[in-house]
Amino acid sequence: MTNNTSQTQTSGPAPLTLEMLKEKERILWDEVRNIREITLKLLQWSVTALASLEIALFYVRKDVHERMVAAGYPPSEPLPWDKRLRGTIFLLVVALFFTLMIYLAGRRRKMMGEQLGALNAYQIDYGKPTRWGRPLMLAVPLIFPIMDWLLHG
Repeated sequence: MTNNTSQTQTSGPAPLTLEMLKEKERILWDEVRNIREITLKLLQWSVTALASLEIALFYVRKDVHERMVAAGYPPSEPLPWDKRLRGTIFLLVVALFFTLMIYLAGRRRKMMGEQLGALNAYQIDYGKPTRWGRPLMLAVPLIFPIMDWLLHG
């Protein structure tokens, strides 16, 4: 039995011209740059927001402690864990939100970087990316609730 399909129907897409490859590379570079900027802005905003929340929690906890003392709680005792933990959990939720956004932006940048490395119209060796920067950026927002929990007192 013979195959009646023509070669043009079974072949893949037409190869890209050199100009099209260069344009695709330029678009990918722009995307990688923009994602890097977004990731750094997310990191900056996460630190700013979490530091502001930590300061607000300090004053809320101070107010709660003063009200408890006025109601007969011993002034030398720190705020009970159940009252303190509410703020820490809120801080953790906000930190996880920022960590997830940073992770998703990093994953998209990695995907674009892989496409860029596969394309590489100019055959430039960019070297291997470092593996410690991304976990460090993901850990930065999580430091706030961890330190809040550790420095209970």
